[in-house]
Amino acid sequence: MGSFIAGFKSAATQRINAMRNAPGLPRWQRNYYEHIIRNEDEWNEIRAYIAGNPLRWELDENHPNRKAEKKTDAKNAVGNPVDPSLQSPRVANT
Repeated sequence: MGSFIAGFKSAATQRINAMRNAPGLPRWQRNYYEHIIRNEDEWNEIRAYIAGNPLRWELDENHPNRKAEKKTDAKNAVGNPVDPSLQSPRVANT
């Protein structure tokens, strides 16, 4: 599975970079996650995670708007807990 994912990412990156005339730019996060769905509860949990993913991107430290805010956040940090609904489901990192 890992070889297939790596090949797909490589081919897609080459094509995207060629279309954008931007050779060498990364397009993917490192690694990927896989998880065997064993029951309907797990299926629903993963569906909710995928549906909420665009909302979490706005809060992600790698989001372009967040990088500018990081300097301010570091100065004003008070240790607010992360909303559990924004955390990823239990999946294996490979």
